[in-house]
Amino acid sequence: MYSYNYDNLKRVANSPKGKEFLKKVERDYLSLYSGKIIPASNYSLIKLYYKEGDRAQYEREYFEKRKRLTFLQLLAIKDDCYIDELEEVMSAICDEFTWVLPAHNYNSNTQTFDRTVIDLFSAETAFYLSETLFVLGDKLSNDIKYRVKLSVEDKIIKNYESRTFWWERCHSNWASVCGLGVGLSYLYLFPERYEAIKDRLETCFENYLSGIDEEGYCYEGLAYWGYGFTFFMLFYEVYVTFNSRPEILDREKVYKLISYPLVSQMDKGVYIPFADGGCRYYDINRHLPCFYVIKKLYGDKFNYPIKVDEKCLTTNGKALGFRFLLALECENEVEYVEENKNVYYKYAEVLLYKNKNYSFVAKSGNNKELHNHNDIGVFQIVKDSKRLIVDIGAARYTKNYFIQSEKYKEDIFVCGSMSHSVPIIDNKYQEYGEEYVGKVLEVTKNTFEVDITNAYAKGDHFVKVRYELKDKGVHVKYTFSGIKDNIVFRFVSEYEPTLRNNEVVVENMTITSKNGIIPKFGKGEYLSHLRSNILEEERGKAFLIDYTVKANSGEEEFYFEI
Repeated sequence: MYSYNYDNLKRVANSPKGKEFLKKVERDYLSLYSGKIIPASNYSLIKLYYKEGDRAQYEREYFEKRKRLTFLQLLAIKDDCYIDELEEVMSAICDEFTWVLPAHNYNSNTQTFDRTVIDLFSAETAFYLSETLFVLGDKLSNDIKYRVKLSVEDKIIKNYESRTFWWERCHSNWASVCGLGVGLSYLYLFPERYEAIKDRLETCFENYLSGIDEEGYCYEGLAYWGYGFTFFMLFYEVYVTFNSRPEILDREKVYKLISYPLVSQMDKGVYIPFADGGCRYYDINRHLPCFYVIKKLYGDKFNYPIKVDEKCLTTNGKALGFRFLLALECENEVEYVEENKNVYYKYAEVLLYKNKNYSFVAKSGNNKELHNHNDIGVFQIVKDSKRLIVDIGAARYTKNYFIQSEKYKEDIFVCGSMSHSVPIIDNKYQEYGEEYVGKVLEVTKNTFEVDITNAYAKGDHFVKVRYELKDKGVHVKYTFSGIKDNIVFRFVSEYEPTLRNNEVVVENMTITSKNGIIPKFGKGEYLSHLRSNILEEERGKAFLIDYTVKANSGEEEFYFEI
């Protein structure tokens, strides 16, 4: 029987756990929305993106409606008195001229927008409305049911059937998220038309998987693992209700993807940070719907902890409320532990090392990876969930952020190598492009050596870095030659450094230069894209520790003692 039906959800809602959970949901909903009107899609905020590249203000109102829908999905199960408010939100979303974000439908060449585009969030919106209609159909008015079906057909189904989209061939989270939104809109509202697009849709999910290496490493970072893979799992969890279990669910790569958050954890709330994946603290419980679906599809094969918290409805920002309610029936007290103390992803060229005192991760790779930062040879050191040496992650998303020719300018601080713990060679940062690549020279369980010469524009220089991982710290050795002016060894921390004699002190870590170089300190500030609440931005600081060497060639060694 399909899990997401009204009778099943009502049964859980009336259980002791369900009543307690929904009581908290109702309290939070009233606190957030009591007496507040549903925001309209203000055109001036759309123009703000077109003119200034500011995405945040329009998207804040856009996602606010969908967050409100999340709460009302659950409250409509609790009490019919919330049906009217639910219909108001559904109606407001249907009234939007387009569900596509301005950032995804604007053609800068023609200075026009294309409302026939299907993007991440138009696909998501179609899924949320379609599932809400499927579950609560008999509770909703005929007018709302008609409007939802008409809107989904107009904004998604007709456009999908009349053209193809770039994301169908891509290897990122777009393929998965858009594939789910389109696919479940068919299965919920237009099942008679699904067979005609089935093969095309399955190819989309295959393309998503091809962007993950065979060892299950997610180049886009944990947050995008959570985004792309959650929607991959959600699609197939619903799909098997209407069809037989597909082979794709039992591939070794999918098993490794399921385990990725456990493997990639450096410390509580801190994970492998590269690309746009890093942030100060990442609450993995925001992906509880994914863990619940994994439990449904695989039983106890992957034993994730499942603890339902109504706060996740706010931080998740997705209209997946029904799954939170049903997850109450499979809550467990499993301890969230890391798998595989040390791991090397040979295709991604990423080494993760952990011991009882600290954890460390470093990468080679190239400078045109998914959600790329210019960061060949970068590393991160974590102690007690503090990122003492940090890869800071994603900045606030703006128009220029995704224009490759402009993305790596100094004013987008977090993307360029200036905000990473990699050298600055003759006043030059690393360059963007697949040809700017590192070369792994040696890797063992406690050694990682990378030639980073080709991460920079062509020249006479040669630079390699060797990381030796000790019980109580990291020994970093650079070997270099062909330097014309100077080489700056930059290290970046989330915590303000101080100088004590010739040592740099960062929290409970000290940094010393073998040759006694005294560093200079700097600071960069940024707005973070990844944050604890999808509707709130977080400001971050990155403290820069620069050791400058003027020699043409030589060696420099640093000791990070913890």
